[in-house]
Amino acid sequence: MFAGPPTGAVTTFGFGKGQAVYAAFSGGLGQEDGGHIIEILTAAGVQPDFPLARSDGGPASDVETYIFENGSIAIIALLRDYPEPPVTLERRSESIVLGLPQPVNIYDIRAKRALGRTDRLALELDPVEPVVLALTENPLASPSISGPQSVQLGANAEFTIRTDAAPAVNMVHVDTIDPEGKTVAHYSGNLLVNAGKATKLVPFARNDQPGLWMIRVNDLLSGEAIMAELTVEP
Repeated sequence: MFAGPPTGAVTTFGFGKGQAVYAAFSGGLGQEDGGHIIEILTAAGVQPDFPLARSDGGPASDVETYIFENGSIAIIALLRDYPEPPVTLERRSESIVLGLPQPVNIYDIRAKRALGRTDRLALELDPVEPVVLALTENPLASPSISGPQSVQLGANAEFTIRTDAAPAVNMVHVDTIDPEGKTVAHYSGNLLVNAGKATKLVPFARNDQPGLWMIRVNDLLSGEAIMAELTVEP
């Protein structure tokens, strides 16, 4: 579905150049001018691949669309134009509807949740914060983690993390949690996953706390998480 240019390219997913044309001519023009441009483009037969509409059916001309292609997964970011001064302090969300060429599985990356499979998605768009969505034909599987069940203080514990192979590049966040339930920052962080596989090395110090540790892996695309237990022996 999303086969196309090399990983990381800003694309229109092979569905045509409509979205790029809309972005080039309507982005940053404001709602009134952007609406006029959209009317002209529509009359000329130019249609976006991912059309946006307000809840009343009119074009959402104050929203910019950013498109990224990563293997067979498409990532779409939607960002509203901040209003021109004078700006009120009240933050009002805008109800919009995102149209898709065909039903796909949708994940809200920032909210870390699946939104189901559909070709029409209703969203509440914040005036400032973007909505970032991952689109894929097949549902994303939960990540998996494998490694030792126990380790001595002063030794290394190496874990293999696997995620869905659909994206060319993925990222997970790893939290290493001590026996008191505290996340240990220097053993935690983001981890780049290439071709569905990555390795996490936890080099335990001799003065670390012995006991039951937890390794939590969160897939940043799907929002799915998994835990592994590790007994750290004195």
